[in-house]
Amino acid sequence: MRVNITYSVRLEDIPGEVNRILEECEQIFRAAHGHLDQTIGRDPLIIIDELDKVRKNLASLDLKLDDAMSILSGYVQAVASKPEMEQRTMQAPTERKENNGEEL
Repeated sequence: MRVNITYSVRLEDIPGEVNRILEECEQIFRAAHGHLDQTIGRDPLIIIDELDKVRKNLASLDLKLDDAMSILSGYVQAVASKPEMEQRTMQAPTERKENNGEEL
């Protein structure tokens, strides 16, 4: 069974976290490739067992790659909206003064 977990990191640490996930993906991919190499020319029962391992590794790889894509999509959106949020923060005190201290 798979479950989702959530943890927070600083925005500037996201690329490093994604790189860590991608390194895990590379290891999984290499393991899948290794299992596939072991199937060539083997007994059919061994091939079945090795192909099952390859499929499970590839399924795990797919999930991790999807996680990395989702994280990067959120990162890109956050970075793109950061200047807009900073601009709003800087304008807020000016807007309050123009409205005689009334907040918007």
